Amino acid sequence: MSQEMQNNIEETSIDSELEPKELRKIKIMEDINTFIRSHFSQTRHFMMEEKAFLDDHRLKKTNSVDYFDIKSYLFTAINNVTEIDTGIKDGFFSKVQKDVQNLYNIYDNFILKNRLAKIVFETQFLPTVKVYQEILKEYEDAKLDKSVYEAQFKKFDLLIKELEAKDILDDEEKAALPLYRRKNADAVHHFAEARDAVSRLFEEEKELKIEISEIFLPEFEQRRDILIKNIKSIINIKSFYLDKALWYFAGNSEPIKRFFKSSDIKGDYSLKTFLEYNLKNINLEKSQNKEYHEKLIKLIKTLD
Repeated sequence: MSQEMQNNIEETSIDSELEPKELRKIKIMEDINTFIRSHFSQTRHFMMEEKAFLDDHRLKKTNSVDYFDIKSYLFTAINNVTEIDTGIKDGFFSKVQKDVQNLYNIYDNFILKNRLAKIVFETQFLPTVKVYQEILKEYEDAKLDKSVYEAQFKKFDLLIKELEAKDILDDEEKAALPLYRRKNADAVHHFAEARDAVSRLFEEEKELKIEISEIFLPEFEQRRDILIKNIKSIINIKSFYLDKALWYFAGNSEPIKRFFKSSDIKGDYSLKTFLEYNLKNINLEKSQNKEYHEKLIKLIKTLD
């Protein structure tokens, strides 16, 4: 819960003479906090475990590279290097690679599920808000009542017109006519009440939905963005060590050493050297992927 939201709840909770709307707002804020904590609990717990692991092993990233920008290049390098020496895939490196890939999958799923806060609000949170569901039910009931009474007064209106159109009424019809008129009047009265209720509840539902969303959306987005930042930080650190592990094993691989020598690759065993080698024979002026290769040149500079 944000500090502002916490303060609002604490300040208003101690006032025993609050207006109904203020009490409603407190309950809504409490519902929002409960929902968001539950919604993000699994991801938050997972990230805390990941961070504890990094802290316990004093693992930190020592370059300024954002591995989200070079993810595809890193995994391309992994594929190319492990094709030359399949032995690198075994053991420790494989575990590190799977760990990092799993983190990227978690990140992608998290973004997919939480990118549109309004969708979460509409489909997951609102159905849990009792005060909103009560108004929504009243609104739906009023719409149903309106339809029922409309059908009734139209039915009695038709019956009345049919009888009034006759020149002569028998005794049964004479008795039925005033009854139909009373029932028609009652139906018209109840229809008008239901119609007014529909209009009133429609506005109340709309206003309440806006009120709830104005509290929910910024709170949800703030906590979502904090988690995204933390997830990205962890992925960047682990990707950094995946990068280092790849070139450590490559530097100790005879097949990779032979490949570097036969291909006349200059430089150390690193992602920067790998990318520069891939650009070596590219003519940027004639390249069909000029934008891609220009981006690659900029990324290489971040690896210096």
